[in-house]
Amino acid sequence: MKTSRLLTTASVLAPLAAMVLAACHESRSAPQLPAMAAHDSTQVWLAVSDTAPAVGGTVKVSAQLVPDADSANRIVSFNARVAFDSSALAYIEDGAVADGAMRASNALGTEVRVAGAALDGFSTGLLFSAHFRVLKRDGLRSLRLTLDELKNSSGGDMRNAKRVAKGVALAAK
Repeated sequence: MKTSRLLTTASVLAPLAAMVLAACHESRSAPQLPAMAAHDSTQVWLAVSDTAPAVGGTVKVSAQLVPDADSANRIVSFNARVAFDSSALAYIEDGAVADGAMRASNALGTEVRVAGAALDGFSTGLLFSAHFRVLKRDGLRSLRLTLDELKNSSGGDMRNAKRVAKGVALAAK
């Protein structure tokens, strides 16, 4: 009787333990993008390829763009800065973006400046990307995006219409 009771208890507890362990597992590849406002404004945010990179590892940081629903407000140029704590992250290089847009960047100490232009707009939604080496465990928390210019095809500056999400998000791969 004791043996069958023990087996019954184990057969109930084993699946329960498996569910608890599965729920505790953090998936680092599942998309976790910031909550978006209604699609009536242009939205820009920083996304990272891994929210929990190992110290010494590399992470891809990207500026993602979702233009508003009005195609007349297509974004055709930008000028941006990504600030970071140089004791926590080290800039390595620009990330490749194959969308036909022109980009130029300059890394100076604790900041990477990037400018870009695309006659037909940024069709992939990616303004730019860069690779960083992680020097401290919470290094990603130091990332800050500033848009100095965000021009539409009519020449208007869309910075006042944009929404910049706070913090960083795990980019969809």
